[in-house]
Amino acid sequence: MTFDELKKYFDSKSSNMNNDFKIRIHRALSWGKASSFEERTDEKLIKLWISFNALYGSGFTEFSEVRSFLENIISVDNDKLLKKSLIEKSNTIKNFIYIPELYRAYWDNEKETRDERERKVSTIIEKKNGKYIEFIRTGIDADDILFDVFDLIYLFLI
Repeated sequence: MTFDELKKYFDSKSSNMNNDFKIRIHRALSWGKASSFEERTDEKLIKLWISFNALYGSGFTEFSEVRSFLENIISVDNDKLLKKSLIEKSNTIKNFIYIPELYRAYWDNEKETRDERERKVSTIIEKKNGKYIEFIRTGIDADDILFDVFDLIYLFLI
């Protein structure tokens, strides 16, 4: 679903929304649409994170806040749009999962060499990849995949 399609969807539902929520949706969709014009992945991701934070209303200071917010979004996603998006973006997500620097364990010991750090997270990466492949095959555990992806994004942007 494009940002323009999302805007039309939310505009059709806006009569049931309070003004503060409408403003948050407008900001989120504006930043999201701006991200679609970016060619560089890092700039696109930053604009998408700003879009996501516009929905929340303030910057996240702990991943538990992100998780809690995502749980709220999941609870109202009756059309399973998040699950569909995760499947649509499977190649991007799969590539993202394989970036060792996005894992907390990679940064645990600054005295380790890059090779040692990469070896340490390789098991974690393979486990996440296996879980993602199973999700693509069965469609089960979309919530966990969403949490995993946002955990990686969160570490990237903090």
